[in-house]
Amino acid sequence: MDGIFEELLGQLVQGKGLETLARRVGATEEATADATRSALPVLFGALSRNAVSARGAQALLGAIERDHDGGILDDLVGSLAGGGVEGGSGESILGHVLGDRQAHLEEELGRTTGLDGASISKLLAAVVPLVMGSLGSAQKEHRMGPQEFGYELGRVAKVGEESLGERFGILGSLLDSDGDGRVDEGVVRAGKSLLSRLLRR
Repeated sequence: MDGIFEELLGQLVQGKGLETLARRVGATEEATADATRSALPVLFGALSRNAVSARGAQALLGAIERDHDGGILDDLVGSLAGGGVEGGSGESILGHVLGDRQAHLEEELGRTTGLDGASISKLLAAVVPLVMGSLGSAQKEHRMGPQEFGYELGRVAKVGEESLGERFGILGSLLDSDGDGRVDEGVVRAGKSLLSRLLRR
């Protein structure tokens, strides 16, 4: 799956793709491009975290093979304009991908990008079917099993994380607050800080 993050990002932050996405979001092209550079790593990161376990990877791979064959990428601009979406509406896909983290992530993305909540919601809903389509296209080409798919998705998510640098920090901690049994690093740091204060009393 090498290159799929960069390829999709490039299509979304320039040319007709950006023009159409900005119109749908209701923001300037500059603001939309900046927000997309933050939102795309969040979506790939959320999917990667959902695929950490064997069960999660199998479920995600099954959904992709069933509903997302990559055909949506043949008309990227049409999809961004609000056309038909494979595998359901962007809003419903987003709910499955982000779950209970959605509101917090949208709030933080709005804070860091300057877009209002409604614009961030529209942006994520417009982009997430394309993310799923890009994974579906890669799966169609490489026919990976759940373990390999989860590993490769993790590599793609890492590229997105590195593209944001320090800006990914709090977004990454919000992604890990998903009730999957893994303790969020941010929560660990907060707990240690609280313990230190108690010990100093």
